[in-house]
Amino acid sequence: VLALVLVLGVTPAPAQQTLKVGAVFSLTGRLALLGVPSANAVKLAVKEINDAGGITVRGEKVKLDLLLKDDRGVPAEAVTAAVELITKNNVKFIFGPIGSVVGMPVVEITRKERVMQFTPLTQVGPLMGKPGYEYLFQTYNWEFGPQGRVNTNAPFIHKIAKQEGVK
Repeated sequence: VLALVLVLGVTPAPAQQTLKVGAVFSLTGRLALLGVPSANAVKLAVKEINDAGGITVRGEKVKLDLLLKDDRGVPAEAVTAAVELITKNNVKFIFGPIGSVVGMPVVEITRKERVMQFTPLTQVGPLMGKPGYEYLFQTYNWEFGPQGRVNTNAPFIHKIAKQEGVK
């Protein structure tokens, strides 16, 4: 290939940049009934985004590289998966886990490491918008009616996105 480049004077096109995105869900174990559909939704979203050309970051198109981990419905496995995604793979965005017993320990890992976490955990609702939890986003409002938190998530997501320069 190098010889062809030198002879023909052709420069290879630069490889498209990728952004690693992590996901931790119960693909096996007691919470697989919730984890598998959640993982499939994230995989589908990443595929649709990539098929449309990716996202624009600082004026350049970037495709998403999804790194999916199985927590087996075990809190310690979820923590290990999150730590590995953050430390070994340099992931700055994590989807999941599902199930508060499994996911709340991960919330503390992502909080400490300032990694954005998008999760449907019911127990994160009271943490939304609190100091120290600026990178935590509840993806589903489980509480309905007058006590529901449906109006608190969108303004907070907008504030953090604007602060981080996300358009």
